[in-house]
Amino acid sequence: MTATLHYTPVMPRFPQVRIARVAAALTVSALLASCTREADTFRPRIVITEPEAGSVSRQASTIVKGFAMDDHGVAELLVNGRPLPTAGSSKIAAFEFRTDIASNRTNYTIKATDTSGKSVTVDLPLRFDPTPPKLEITKFEKEGKTLRVTGTATDDVKVASITMDGSRLTINPGRRVPFYAEATGIYVDIVVTDAAGNKLSRRVQ
Repeated sequence: MTATLHYTPVMPRFPQVRIARVAAALTVSALLASCTREADTFRPRIVITEPEAGSVSRQASTIVKGFAMDDHGVAELLVNGRPLPTAGSSKIAAFEFRTDIASNRTNYTIKATDTSGKSVTVDLPLRFDPTPPKLEITKFEKEGKTLRVTGTATDDVKVASITMDGSRLTINPGRRVPFYAEATGIYVDIVVTDAAGNKLSRRVQ
């Protein structure tokens, strides 16, 4: 059974789109418009400025921002078949909408059609992960004021970072991340953060 995907259109504020990307888009649009031709041979282009495809969020609702561009003009923007309001000129049409992720994985399809009827679609897969990572301390040693900690951090999606007393450890991000670190003091505070921003904090002593 195919799950129904929900979203809430948001009237975009064009200045919020990243200036560098918009400037580049305007330059490309101007160059395309300067070319003299009888037929429209270019399809529109869609740029999603945030979030990145495959991003993981700890909230079911997040804002998607981007813009569509075309040398002749963007006539219509759709997300999962429903129209999106836009801002800016017809050649650079900024958009944004709020997602409503009902499951841990979902996909939004954004379609742009230009004034000549040419269209392009972009898929934006997203994940929802409200579960914090886990931490297992397999070995803890004290030698004077030196503390040695060995452990493993795990997560359903990906362990993004591990800090010990505020210092970030060098790790290879993944679902299962073993680590070893040394510190000085009476105890050590370890914080594990996953790809969605969920955190697990533990004091080891």
